[in-house]
Amino acid sequence: MMTDDIEKIIDDWGSETFFKGDGIDEEHLEEGIAWLYSSGLESRPHVLILDSPLACQIELNRMEKKGLQKYLSSAASPEAWQRIKSFMFSFSGTEAWCNTLPVVKTAQSIARLCALDRLITGNIQDAVTKRTIRFHKFSADNLLNRFSKIVFYDFMCRSVLAARERSTSRKVQGHAGGINIHYLKHYMDFLRTGCFLSLFFQGLALISRRPKRVRFD
Repeated sequence: MMTDDIEKIIDDWGSETFFKGDGIDEEHLEEGIAWLYSSGLESRPHVLILDSPLACQIELNRMEKKGLQKYLSSAASPEAWQRIKSFMFSFSGTEAWCNTLPVVKTAQSIARLCALDRLITGNIQDAVTKRTIRFHKFSADNLLNRFSKIVFYDFMCRSVLAARERSTSRKVQGHAGGINIHYLKHYMDFLRTGCFLSLFFQGLALISRRPKRVRFD
């Protein structure tokens, strides 16, 4: 796989994050969240889908004023991403990893240009501050915060599969080097349900829809 391949993957995930409209596959989203929580030995939470990141922040503040802090007292800690990272770390240093590293460095530079999570989160925080309400830090497991990383992992997984298929006639199943393909695919399927931003707590998950439209000035 070459640089044009990583650029296509960046475009694909960029489109998934910003340009698919505000639709959400609610059934598969809830299944994906249940899977995330189970990875951290957490029970399936109640899922609340709201129209925007600001709406999520306003709802959390409303719950606090209503005395519902018990739902927000302990944030859940899904282990799914840590498991994916551990597979990736076990893969680093192998021949396939080294062969794709020059392209990956290019990919990371491009991905950084596309990673708008800090800018967007900063704008949301400013909007919350203007309303004189409390800002709650968003969780990491969502399209906006995982965009650049999932591009990298998706590219590496495809690269390793391609390399192994070229080097052997045996069908590749289950793992590509140290990457658990099925586990990574499950995580990517969860993101593709439309989870733009998230706030995860014990028993409660707030999800923001993707923006209806995005303007880049």
